[in-house]
Amino acid sequence: MLIPRRERLPNDVLRREDLPATFAMTDQIGGLLDAPQITAIHITDDYNAAISKVGHDRVLYIGAIMWAALESDQKIALVAHELGHLVNDDPTRYGLLAAALNTLEGWHDMFLPSGLVDEYGNPLYDGGGDVIGNLITGALRTVIELIWSGLERLTYFAQQRAEYLANALSAEIAGRAALVSFLKQIEFADRMEPVIAGFGNLRLPKGMDMIRSLADATVNISAQDRDAALARMRDTGHAVDSTHPPTAFRIAFLQTIPDMPGKLLASDVDFAPIDAELDPPFACVGNRIAASLTRQ
Repeated sequence: MLIPRRERLPNDVLRREDLPATFAMTDQIGGLLDAPQITAIHITDDYNAAISKVGHDRVLYIGAIMWAALESDQKIALVAHELGHLVNDDPTRYGLLAAALNTLEGWHDMFLPSGLVDEYGNPLYDGGGDVIGNLITGALRTVIELIWSGLERLTYFAQQRAEYLANALSAEIAGRAALVSFLKQIEFADRMEPVIAGFGNLRLPKGMDMIRSLADATVNISAQDRDAALARMRDTGHAVDSTHPPTAFRIAFLQTIPDMPGKLLASDVDFAPIDAELDPPFACVGNRIAASLTRQ
């Protein structure tokens, strides 16, 4: 269990034959970036997106709720940003360093204390640990966190550089305005929390209704609340995660780039077949969220 783990593809990963229109869009964007083609797509319940290399596969991870919340030009900006990581030199996405960070993450998860649950109430660790066992694993986890933190500090500037470069490439493809609006939109993910808390088992939406309900919560925001949330983002230096620069810095950086029309406009892509073929896997994610909330 302690040997460097080999990252594996999720069981429900989707291939070109599953999502032909979606892959055609990613190929179109990747061609403009001169990026290698992705070979798999995985739909998640995260309000986020990512890209990674797993074995010989290049996998694009798409958060169903976030995708449902985005406008067409923002979707292009999102995909262009993620594919941009394949053409800039991001050491944490693949290679030895990525494997080291992935292994440390696996060790950290293995030593999680019993009783810890995720946001939907699912156990993160199923072991039958007691107090002494949790103390021992807690000490091991602390050592792992120190090593993990050290590696992240060593790669901090490379990670930051990679994000800014991916932003620049995305702005070139989708246009600066589309990317800025996308970066602002991801700041409203916490708007889902009160909606989730207000669900009752008798009126719990499922499938695409669940996805749309949560997506709408991040979109249908008053101008006053939107401005207040963006002001907090600027004042607190909020970032998507520790590997990303503060969102306000990313937006400020984009303001230094000439506001040129994007190479690929929303009108150039027919999103109707793309969204239609994404609906079934999105609905599966919605059902999983509903099932998790029901168990609580």
